[in-house]
Amino acid sequence: MSRPSRHDGLCEALGPVEAEFSALPFPPFSAIQRLLDAGMPAGTVGALHGDHALKVARVEITGRRWEPEGPDPRLLIGVRDLAGEMIDIVALARHAPRDWALRTGEAVVLGEETMERAGEEACVRGRAALRVFADPWAWLMAGCVGICVLDWNRAAPCLRQMGERVLLVCDTGEARGTLARLTRGGVPRVAEVQTADAALSLAERIGREAA
Repeated sequence: MSRPSRHDGLCEALGPVEAEFSALPFPPFSAIQRLLDAGMPAGTVGALHGDHALKVARVEITGRRWEPEGPDPRLLIGVRDLAGEMIDIVALARHAPRDWALRTGEAVVLGEETMERAGEEACVRGRAALRVFADPWAWLMAGCVGICVLDWNRAAPCLRQMGERVLLVCDTGEARGTLARLTRGGVPRVAEVQTADAALSLAERIGREAA
């Protein structure tokens, strides 16, 4: 694990994951511009950068875990739980969107608050739609709407509990795999869309039907 070289008192007050994350460099302007050129919404870049949740580093990836000081340059995003504590760091790259990895393995989903809101909406209105992205890069490019499941073993029970009141809107070609992970309990409905805009339109239609 990399050690902070300065602001030691501040780092000691942080959790171990956030202390490590805070010591990493911010993306240079050229990297920020590449994110914008790739299609990431400017508001998303600004929000992540302003929240100090966007860093860069060279890492070594083994399976779904990464270690610092490796050969591969990666964009890093911090993952917080609902209490606001940083529990993990996702390493990802535009050229290999499915080749992502976690620092600690504690994170279950990106967009946990969105998943909570979908569950609450389903309880209040009788139905809700939840956009599910196949990888963290796609989730970022869509402006961090919806969720990206990082650990299906732990996320599946939470999604099953939502039951058929929640429609999981996943990427094209992902419906069968998603259903395969949700084989017991109250299984949510699953649909596929081509774009995030289509998913939002679908969610709005479902909302009108439930009103």
